[in-house]
This record gives sequence, C-alpha cells and structure tokens, in this order.
Amino acid sequence: MKFAKIRQLFPHNELGSVADTFASILDSGKFQKAIAARKRIAIAVGSRGISNIVTIVKALVAHLRNAGIEPVIVGAMGSHGSATAQGQKMVLDKLQINERTVDAEIQSSMDVITLGHIEMNGRSFGVYVDKTAWQTDGVLLVNRVKQHSDFTARYESGLVKMATVGLGNHRGASQVHSLGTVGLKKLMPALAEVVLGSDKVIGGFALVEDAYHQTAGIHWLSRDEIMAGEPELLERAKALMPYFPVDDIDLLIIKQMGKDISGVGIDPKIIGRLMIWGEDELPGPRIELIGICDISAASCGNALGVGLGDFITRELFDKIDFQALKKNILTATFYQRGKIPIVLENEREIIEVAQKHFEKRGKDKIRAVIIKDSLHLADMYVSEPVLDALAEPGMVEIVDPAKEIVFDSEGKTVVDL
Repeated sequence: MKFAKIRQLFPHNELGSVADTFASILDSGKFQKAIAARKRIAIAVGSRGISNIVTIVKALVAHLRNAGIEPVIVGAMGSHGSATAQGQKMVLDKLQINERTVDAEIQSSMDVITLGHIEMNGRSFGVYVDKTAWQTDGVLLVNRVKQHSDFTARYESGLVKMATVGLGNHRGASQVHSLGTVGLKKLMPALAEVVLGSDKVIGGFALVEDAYHQTAGIHWLSRDEIMAGEPELLERAKALMPYFPVDDIDLLIIKQMGKDISGVGIDPKIIGRLMIWGEDELPGPRIELIGICDISAASCGNALGVGLGDFITRELFDKIDFQALKKNILTATFYQRGKIPIVLENEREIIEVAQKHFEKRGKDKIRAVIIKDSLHLADMYVSEPVLDALAEPGMVEIVDPAKEIVFDSEGKTVVDL
C-alpha cells in the first residue's frame, strides 16, 4: 500500500508571544485587584497536554511570589491518576509540572470538603471541592477551553468543568458522571454556580488553542465572569478545531492515544465514534476500522478510550495500567470505551488484517490514513485513494509523494509525524 505525506493548511491563529501576552494580563490592574490581600494562593492544574502550560504556570508562580504571595500547585483532575494523590502528582510530573520546572510546591490530595448541597430531579447532590485548595486564601484556575469529547452543551471542557469535576476530585467526578451526559450538561453548571460563588475562587485563565495545538488566546475571567464568558470562548475554540480532509475512511492508524491528548485518550468528535450507551452516534466522519498503536507516557498507563479502536498493538496492551483504567472507567460510567479491542502483534499486522478485510476491493483502493494522535491533524499520511478524494485540494499540501510504506524491525510504520 502506498502512502503520501500531506499537510493540511489550517489558518494560523497562534499568539505572537505567549509570555508577553500573559505578562500583560498579570500586570493589569484587573488581575492585581483580584489577588490583593491574599497571602497563599492555590493554582489548579489539570491532566491535559496544554500548549505552553509550563510557561504559563511558571510565570504565574513567579508573579505571585513577587507580589508577596505564596503559590502552591494543586491537581484538579477528578479521578485521573488512579484517583490517588500520588498518582495525580505523577500525572502532573509527566506534563512537566513539578517543583523544579515551575518553582512551586506541588500538593496533591483526594480529600474534599462540602460547600453545600443542591437539589435536582428530586435528588440532593453535594458540592465537593479539594480540601487542600480550600485551605489557602484563594484559588486560581488554569485550563484550556475546548469542546468536550462526550457531549455538546453551553459549558463543555474549561474552567466550569475544572471547578466542579476537576476540583471535586474522585468524589465530585463520580457524582457528576453517575448521571451520564445529563450530569455533565446540567449538574456540572449547577454545581459551578455554587463553587464560583465562593469567595475562595479568584478567577481563571481560559486558554484557547488553534488547529495546530498552539495557544491562540489567553483570557482572564474573574469568578463573576466565568459563567457568562466561557461559552463565547468555547464557540471560538470549536471553530478552530482540526479535522480530517475527507469524510470517508476505511482504515485509520493512530500512532498514540493518551489522557494528555483527550479525556478519552482519542477525541471521539474527531474520529466520529461516541460509544456512549443511549446517546446517538456522531454523524461523521465515517471510519470503518481503527487501529491504535501506543499510549503516551503522560497517561501513566490509563488507557481510557482504548475501546474506541478495533485493534491495538501488543505494545499498547502491555503498557495498560488496568487499575488506573478501571478507576477512571468506573467513575466515567461509559463502559464501552474501556473494553479491550483485538490485540495484534504490531502496526504491520493491523495493516495486513485491514488489507484482508478489504481484499475484495483491492488493497490499492483502501482509503487509509495514519495520524500521530487526534490532537495533531495538520500532518498525516494518506493512501492514494484518499489523495484522489480530497474535498478541498487547495487546503492541502503534498509534502512527500505516494510510495510504499516502510516498516522498521518492530513492525512500526516509518513515518515522520
């Protein structure tokens, strides 16, 4: 099978200087007023691989310290990291957030306190927040605003979710997910109204990324502005999302999945597979077979989302931390996504099985695509039938012409992604 390397020409929206943009926000009178009279502030950081996150957190730490405020980093990631304090600290370290890189103490705990209760559908729900964060004089949220992998609503992934599911630790995350997507669509913003109504929350930095996974915007929202301001940023983020150049794919090879890439390891809205019982499947793209080759180091073995694939390699299977996967999937309750697909020896065998599957059509007619992960879709390798089917040829550059795919000694495709 022959593959060509192509590059999608998405609009570039990255900031000219992330450091300068962020510094101007920190120096603004609005932010200075927000942190005034605080002696110790918790900076909430999640488990996603956010562009420039180390630069932003390090600058925030330095700014607070220069203002005479003691900064401390807290994990705000629900049940990730096997729902343990040490596991969440390990996740942050894999994202290069540690005491050496950001020059601040990392405090991690699964303990929560209850701010109150709300009533919904005849049930009472606790408003849970991280105890360590609430023992400081204030909390700053740092998160990317992005479309959520599981649902579509006014609030998806962002500061609202971090304030409730993230800072709620395992107990808070389990409560929201116990209602399925209804919990995320309705209970999550209701809980956020209480959390953000607390004087403890100062505000948050909402980050927006473009299709190249580069920082396209940094926005400071005070706690009173988050509920009103986040939906507009979400719409901008959705408009900047990457996508496949064709809607009909026979075989998709994903070189790696990961919790730092998407909460589900692979973004379902990118690949067109939701796999949540009772929810309508996504309208596209149509992808018949999906093979997943590896898992990122930052996932620490948590392979939630592996069930979105049809095949995985033995290398990926051997890296799965089943305790971490079990804890996360039982919290999320979307069990189909935790099922283990057919385990094949390597990437070469995945392609061989696909060729056998489509043999009546002929291997030269298979629409196949190889990507790094669901976050990086600018560069990819595509088979010749995909080249012929490009919907917008002017939006694609052919980097390398089609040629027979090469495998290394371990049966991995030799590609530059």
